[in-house]
Amino acid sequence: MIFAQARMFALRGSSVWRGRQIRFCVAALVTALAAGGAQAQGAPQIPPPDSFNPTDANGVNLYSGSYNYSTSVISIGTLGQGGLSYSATFDTSVGEWRNSTAGMVVEEPFIGPPARGLKYSVTVMGASALFLPDNGAYSVVDGDGTLARTGAVFTYTALDGSVAEFLGGVTYSPFVANKGLISSLTRPNGERLIFTYTSVTMTNGFPARRIQSVTNNLGYQIHFQYASDTWNTDWRRIIKVTALNNAVDACAPTANMCAFSQAWPTLTFAQTSTEKSVTDALGRTTRLLFSGGWLYGVRRPTNSGGQNITFTYDMTDGRIASVHDGAGRWAYTYDPPPVLTPPPVEETSTTTVRNPLSENTVVTFNSTQVDLGVTDHRIMRVTSVKNHLNQSTSYLYSPEFRLFKAIYPEGNAQQYRWSGRGDLLSVTGIAKAGAGLANTVASSTLTPGCSVNPALCGRPQTMTDARGGV
Repeated sequence: MIFAQARMFALRGSSVWRGRQIRFCVAALVTALAAGGAQAQGAPQIPPPDSFNPTDANGVNLYSGSYNYSTSVISIGTLGQGGLSYSATFDTSVGEWRNSTAGMVVEEPFIGPPARGLKYSVTVMGASALFLPDNGAYSVVDGDGTLARTGAVFTYTALDGSVAEFLGGVTYSPFVANKGLISSLTRPNGERLIFTYTSVTMTNGFPARRIQSVTNNLGYQIHFQYASDTWNTDWRRIIKVTALNNAVDACAPTANMCAFSQAWPTLTFAQTSTEKSVTDALGRTTRLLFSGGWLYGVRRPTNSGGQNITFTYDMTDGRIASVHDGAGRWAYTYDPPPVLTPPPVEETSTTTVRNPLSENTVVTFNSTQVDLGVTDHRIMRVTSVKNHLNQSTSYLYSPEFRLFKAIYPEGNAQQYRWSGRGDLLSVTGIAKAGAGLANTVASSTLTPGCSVNPALCGRPQTMTDARGGV
């Protein structure tokens, strides 16, 4: 558990908040540059998610000020043992649903006068990492894993040895993917996922692709059904996702629609100009309610009218100002306001959350500009959290932006050591001053051979607990 918690803090970062309008402009510009204007033929594309999303229990991103609503998860088979799952998340910063199965490579120039370099965002199963070119190779600067390229094909290797390959070539898709859509994901245990796309020709003759299914070599499938199977504004809109066992019901990976002999786990999506809804296999419908394009409420299945959750916004920058869940109100204050041009190399910001009891929690972030003058990418980390009792927990980071030490309110701490590729090697517990307690160390050594056999990556050869037991 300690190792998992450390990884959450150390291996994820975020680009600086630029507002939801800026994100749409980036998506449109990247696609227009890569596809020769194909973007004009389709709806605005969905940009890759940030590498780090510090989201609280209300679904508010404490750094960007956006709100994220996640559907229930549907699955088939045993998760972690070859089963497949799917969920979707609505993100107010982009105004669209994101898919948990999404995978793509995006090449982006730095947006600003002038464009000064390239960066590569790699997304696998909905999670992203960012890379910069490095003497013919790629260096990770935000996230984890390694990236390689052979011709037009990109290959990403995760810390656990999972290997994702991406289709080369330029195409339009619902997601920004100007350098490739994920085609396969091979896990260390031999499970192999295949991502199948169907394509149409847009009115300008340019190809467009959408995900039609995700299948694996154990016979499971996630199948997508759309509002239209011909090119129009509904071609990209998912209306139903089904998790099924192909040993029971055959469904071709490229099929637009399949008939089933039994009920399978499903999520059904619908929308109007003022509502987006999702219904599970039991008929329970959750509704997201909009006014003027802004999400103002969430209505749960048990409510026949009104809202269970309501939102207000700071209209100067579009960030969430308050959340009311029917029982109480949470208020959000951000300092300083967002900067639309690159801010100083080091920038500190805070978000204050006031709960229904008028108790404040203050989260402090540090944003560091890396690769100065080339892409101007910024990495964000949480540096402290102070509760309503004025008790602070502080977080220190290594030059590689991995968590180095967590210092708790009474002065006790935990210190972390990492390998060069981001594997957690040890956790040292440091007692508070005057406690008379010795430090404790839990550590691991890694199985050699990762560079030759990805299945060995991240596999501990030995583990030693705090009492010295191996």
